[in-house]
Amino acid sequence: MKVKKFTYQIFLLCFLLGLLLENCVDPYRPKLNEEDAQTILVVDGLITTEPGSFNVELRRSVPLDTMPNFTSETGASVYILDDRNQRYDLWEAEPGIYRANDDNAKAEIGVTYQLFITDAAGVNYESSPVLVQQSPEIGDLDFEEAETVVFEDNEAITKKALDIFVNSDDASGNTNYYQWDFVETFEVMMPNTITALDGYGMPYETTVKVPDEKKYCWVSRPQSNILVKSVANQTESTVSKFTILRIGEYDDRLFFRYSIKVRQYSISKEMYTFWNKLKDINESAGSLYDQVPSSVYGNISSSDGEGQALGYFNAVDAKSKRIFIEKYDHSVPAANFYEDCLYVSDPGGYHFVNYFYARSAFCADCRNYGSNEKPDFW
Repeated sequence: MKVKKFTYQIFLLCFLLGLLLENCVDPYRPKLNEEDAQTILVVDGLITTEPGSFNVELRRSVPLDTMPNFTSETGASVYILDDRNQRYDLWEAEPGIYRANDDNAKAEIGVTYQLFITDAAGVNYESSPVLVQQSPEIGDLDFEEAETVVFEDNEAITKKALDIFVNSDDASGNTNYYQWDFVETFEVMMPNTITALDGYGMPYETTVKVPDEKKYCWVSRPQSNILVKSVANQTESTVSKFTILRIGEYDDRLFFRYSIKVRQYSISKEMYTFWNKLKDINESAGSLYDQVPSSVYGNISSSDGEGQALGYFNAVDAKSKRIFIEKYDHSVPAANFYEDCLYVSDPGGYHFVNYFYARSAFCADCRNYGSNEKPDFW
């Protein structure tokens, strides 16, 4: 009885507090001017010296008070033209994703390329011409253990991490600005020993036979951060231990086997400035006293003068390297996220095996997390 009375008092207190806050706080709805309500074409275009790289993504921004904050730009006409007057037409493979009709199309060093877009409303856009510069090879792609200090319950705790880094050197001295991107791939496996709940909600361990098609999967992810570096003020065009990625403790990427493929580009000063400005804005956003994000328009403009565009089209020479990291190559603690799954006999969930059901799709089949097709490079 005392427990029920205490719970009721807590509920009543929260209810009254909610009413008080509702009556005391007026929602702030800023007035939006005409520019805030404009939709802007957002262009993400990068072609490389790798076959099949002629892909351009088009999105449309929406007013500030609208969710989601972008839509795919469908129904556009897109093509790329080089300085030899060779034209590459792109078709809409997915909503807002445009790819070259020639699956083997690739950029060539010393050739200049330009992107042309006509959106669904008939407005024309074009990029500035971009010359493909030769990029230096990646000298080293390696990893090392590192330590980070975090504060938990006002106590400083040291944790392990794995840093993946690159070393590069352009002996010709022609590269002043570097850019990198990567795709990481890791293996996941659903365990045969699971934790299930009996009819009374009590956990117990049992062994099951998980079919191979839903047990072994590979997850691939592109990078989500901006990786650029300037060596313009150095006497040599050298990059030393530039950190591509840091993986912390109890991450599932390191539990079995991990691989990362890094691509390196030599970029122009203008493109470096564009990406570096975006990086500064992304890293500083979120505080009342942060700098106000300025518009970063890139090298796309409306040739009709009737629309605005954000983003960048670039053509680069790509140099790549891949490494594998085995679970015994480091001492950073890792985790298998499937070991936290709970299974029940309630048919209302997601079917797992036999009469067991998962409460989430993730725990029912590894294909909800990755692909069960083993990568060619694995």
